[in-house]
Amino acid sequence: MSFILYWWMKTEMRYLESLSSSRLPLSLVTICCVIMSYALCIGATIKKLIQKTIAVLAEPKRSAHTIIFVSPVMKGKWSCGVCRKEVDRDYGAYTCNVCSDYAVHTRCALRRDIWDGIELEGVPEEDKDIEAFERISDGIILHFSHGCHLKFETSGVYDENKFCQACTLSINEENCYICVECNFILHERCAYAPRKKVHPLHPHPLIQKAIDENPVFVCGVCLRISNGFIYQCANQDCNYILDVVCASASEPFDYQGHQHPLFLALDPNEKPICHICKSTEVQNVFNCIEVQCDFIICFKCATLPYLVRYKHDEHYLTFCRGDEASGSDWCELCEGKLAIGGKEGFYKCNDCCTTLHINCLLGLEPYSKPCETFPFNDGELRYQRNNSATRPICKDCNSRCQYPTFVVHTEDMVSYFICTFFNHP
Repeated sequence: MSFILYWWMKTEMRYLESLSSSRLPLSLVTICCVIMSYALCIGATIKKLIQKTIAVLAEPKRSAHTIIFVSPVMKGKWSCGVCRKEVDRDYGAYTCNVCSDYAVHTRCALRRDIWDGIELEGVPEEDKDIEAFERISDGIILHFSHGCHLKFETSGVYDENKFCQACTLSINEENCYICVECNFILHERCAYAPRKKVHPLHPHPLIQKAIDENPVFVCGVCLRISNGFIYQCANQDCNYILDVVCASASEPFDYQGHQHPLFLALDPNEKPICHICKSTEVQNVFNCIEVQCDFIICFKCATLPYLVRYKHDEHYLTFCRGDEASGSDWCELCEGKLAIGGKEGFYKCNDCCTTLHINCLLGLEPYSKPCETFPFNDGELRYQRNNSATRPICKDCNSRCQYPTFVVHTEDMVSYFICTFFNHP
């Protein structure tokens, strides 16, 4: 009997230690170790103590509401909102009072990369959504980012010279809102994007802003340069920012290049390899949770436009994996070969057999709008479209700039051209 009690207590202790990354209080350990003869009674007391301790309102990344520990969970089939594995209702879980279908394993909810460690017992939830725009009349809105009215337009024409101010991508036959007084444009989806949102990769709410000073920034997930709108952490002590494209990527993620929905459900101890770029230096990835499907894609590849127009092709080009390239494929722009089984994807038109490198088609900084000027040191930088008859010569590589955009650096009344101001290949 004593052996059974000892084994049971060891199991209980392992269970308790798994609930938190820190050690249990000494008093709790003492209770568990000393009063062995009352193991069953103590076990019940400990579980009540655990519930009292962790049944506090917490705000993990994947829930827009505070959640509380419940044991047992209501009847039904539950899957964890973090790891997507089955939840055993008898062991309890964190659940949401607002979302009836949301539950999280205790172990997952208390992961350091999920929870910021702040208990919210008795703390009221913050205000709900912040409206991004005011509806003036049918088809007319006043967006927070612009002082003039925006008019809804149904676009059926591709215009490579028109860019969304929020996501910086071109207007590809998409509905949009256009300023009635200037050339300010927003995609319909970007205009409707929430002003405040909870993102699964950050524990605090994010607020959308249209930045005016120092408009160039680095996205905290894909690490790309952008000069569009940002989603910035609402916590003043946190400098976390995302571009609009990465901020819009949520679970389940519907990636057009894969047949199953994708989730941020990979075990944090695993070292992922992106199936597109083959990179092992990625931290944030989407993965498939279907049985016998190990598809993984990093944020940088997942947020690239899947369909893109090229000025010399009447069809859309589709994003393809590097291992889909053949020995006869070459880039129409730079006339270089596509690396067979290479470490990056490429774009291809199946109708015209046109293929292009990502950088050649989108540029080295695909999320930087052209014709945007911003101060730099004692001068200024300006992104310019590379569509003139003569391509400029880059000051850094001494070659003609082959990418869709280049940078004009002006200082002391002198201007010179560079392919990119950041990460020149």
